[in-house]
Amino acid sequence: VLDEMIGEAIDDNPELEALRRTEASLEATARREARGRLPVIDLVGVASYASQDFDGNFDLQTRVGVNVSVPLFTGNALVAQRRRASAQAARASGELAAAQRELQEAIEVTWRRTLLLRAQNVSLADVVRFKDEEFEAAQIEYEQGLRTLPRLIEIRLELEDAALSEIRSRFDLQRENLRLIALTGRIENVAAPHSSLPQ
Repeated sequence: VLDEMIGEAIDDNPELEALRRTEASLEATARREARGRLPVIDLVGVASYASQDFDGNFDLQTRVGVNVSVPLFTGNALVAQRRRASAQAARASGELAAAQRELQEAIEVTWRRTLLLRAQNVSLADVVRFKDEEFEAAQIEYEQGLRTLPRLIEIRLELEDAALSEIRSRFDLQRENLRLIALTGRIENVAAPHSSLPQ
């Protein structure tokens, strides 16, 4: 799932798409500049009607030729243009690779945090249930004179602390899920946070 999510995010991310287009454009420019050093061969064909003896009779005449242009002296300016184009293409490729790595790392870190927070939520929910049962038992013992009021209040406060920790964990998970949406455009089990504090 994670690999699929990363692949789709890299393919669909508009900033990466802009970098890919920039890279392709600069690479095309670099190739065009490099071709300036190569010979240019043109095939030329001419067909015409002409009169040889000015007698009014026209004959079809055809010619085929080849023009070859070899750049012998390109000058330092053209060399500098080629090098600059190659450097710009290489820089664009590096920026694209760096942006892809940054996005991949951000998704991986956020995904791991969501897994940890989900496990934490389950654990905290178990703690809340245990504290709730403990408080109910303490209430019964207090009514029977087996618990003091200060201890009953202490157990109630422990229950509320556990419930608040669970609520915070739920909100943390929602924030990480929203980060995943921002990074990938995919909703991954975004659950609305709610309180489990007993009334």
